[in-house]
Amino acid sequence: MGETFRIVCLIYSCSISCAVGSLFEASSPEILYEEALVAEAELDYSRALALLQQYEHLPSANLDGVFWQFWARVSEKLEDYVQSAYAREQRFSLSPGDVWLRIDLADDWSRIGRLAEALELLSEYVPLDSSEVALIRKAQIELMKREGLLSEAAELLMTWAENSERVKAQVYYQEASILYESAGDRANATKAISLALDEDSLAREKVKELEALQSFELGKPKSVQDARRLLFKHSNPEFRRNGINYLKRGRYPQETADYLIALRDTDVEVVRVAILMLAKIESYESLAKIKPYLYSSNRDIKLAAVRAVESLGEREDAHEVLKIVDLNDRELFRAWMHCLEKLCKHSFGANLDPNYSEREKILTQWQEYLKGDE
Repeated sequence: MGETFRIVCLIYSCSISCAVGSLFEASSPEILYEEALVAEAELDYSRALALLQQYEHLPSANLDGVFWQFWARVSEKLEDYVQSAYAREQRFSLSPGDVWLRIDLADDWSRIGRLAEALELLSEYVPLDSSEVALIRKAQIELMKREGLLSEAAELLMTWAENSERVKAQVYYQEASILYESAGDRANATKAISLALDEDSLAREKVKELEALQSFELGKPKSVQDARRLLFKHSNPEFRRNGINYLKRGRYPQETADYLIALRDTDVEVVRVAILMLAKIESYESLAKIKPYLYSSNRDIKLAAVRAVESLGEREDAHEVLKIVDLNDRELFRAWMHCLEKLCKHSFGANLDPNYSEREKILTQWQEYLKGDE
């Protein structure tokens, strides 16, 4: 009786274990996938990728396009382009006609040293319409530019131009000219732009548009309008400097308003030049906008502001200048001293480059002198 009971219990126990095991196996893919989603939501991309890698090897895993897109997305967050390429390769085998997927896969390949394969992947595609042609060609050029193949990209654009209708060819020639210029090949840059600006086939307005675009792309203004466009619209601070440096060469109607706007630029050199130009053109109404820069933490901007106040200020501004003295900076101190002398029509000390102890003495003298205005 006892032995029979033990055998029955053993059989029952095995049945339960098998059932639980089967249940766990059946539900584990869903559990892993849900945990991966949670990990992504918590920005734990490493854990999310590890869970997806476990999920991939389960017999009942659903390895569809959504799964591989999830894998690629997580890998991109980790900047693991080997893994994102792997995921997109799997997805591409399911959807070879997806042009955006093809472009993304080419991008991954180029990032892991497979540029030749990436370009071949793009070039072998047969686009369905003109919009897809534009997408594929733009992707090819961008990959080549990123890898520093500027001349090669320009040559490809020239080839496309030769086999395109007139308007599109002009765009390709213009883009090729910019790339040749960036590569230092001025001869081919000139050749390409001359083809783009063929006045026999372009209206005069179109020529002007292309010339302005070239100026903007290369950061080389040829007119006040070009310079203003660079100053106010370009993201590259060096190009904005080119813009304001062109503008400072002469006078033009909107100069005061433009230099006041330039005071808000994020580039130190642009702000410095704007301050000095407001002083040079004697924009007295701009003084209130310049004076806050006396307190700038940037030495060059502060120095420009002191010199601008010297040109535009009155005696009443001397008290504000007095506050920003820097005894440790000889050049800034000299500018500060000359500013006070100009504003107050008074001077202390004949030495143009006083030593530290003399600078302390001069500061004390100016403090005592200006107390009389209070």
